[in-house]
Amino acid sequence: MKVCKFEKIKDEDEIRQVINCIQKEYPYVAVLPVLTRLQEWMQDISVSWFHEEDEASHATVNAIEEYCRTLTDHLVTEPKLNQDMKTHIQECIKKIHTLVEDKADLLIDKIIKAEIYRLSTDLLTYCLRQQGVRAQTLDTGKFMQIDLERKPDIPYIQESIRRYIDENRDVDIFVAPLSICKNVYGETDFISESHNDYYATVLASIFKADEIVLSTQINHVYANRTPGESSTH
Repeated sequence: MKVCKFEKIKDEDEIRQVINCIQKEYPYVAVLPVLTRLQEWMQDISVSWFHEEDEASHATVNAIEEYCRTLTDHLVTEPKLNQDMKTHIQECIKKIHTLVEDKADLLIDKIIKAEIYRLSTDLLTYCLRQQGVRAQTLDTGKFMQIDLERKPDIPYIQESIRRYIDENRDVDIFVAPLSICKNVYGETDFISESHNDYYATVLASIFKADEIVLSTQINHVYANRTPGESSTH
């Protein structure tokens, strides 16, 4: 059983590259970053929101919706899958608009960030389904819990993941967003993005993977490397 982790997905062409790589490697778990453009907009929302520029925040959320709908039209052409993804986008965007209306604090900011991470992952999940792969998003915000020392709570994660796998035995590939977790108080949180390889390695350990593939973008091509191996640019 294999786990693959990817770094940076900038545009539609790179989404296709990642989908092709996943089909070639055929992992049981694919760990994906938020799309680069969504990452940039997410940061814009945080800046405008904390400066109480609500109009700018809502405009950015609308841009996210338009971008995701366009990607869906280009990448998910099967009618029902296309409509299901667009319905999901609409629901997610509505939730983010509501969150933007709330008083700005760090927890709400993390919740908005997590919604955008999940939206990005769900889009890739639907792209895989378009290719006939029985893909399912793994909501790491529910299963990945950190303790008071901000280290993964392995026993909790193992039990939570085990139950989820048992409920989804017909799934070919689980697609997990990078970094999302919850803290010991059950609040939305994130493991530092500088520890993405560690995050993927924890998932690989929990799933008892035989192999973990860390795919890093080099000159617009995804190259595989094993943990601990440095990339040559």
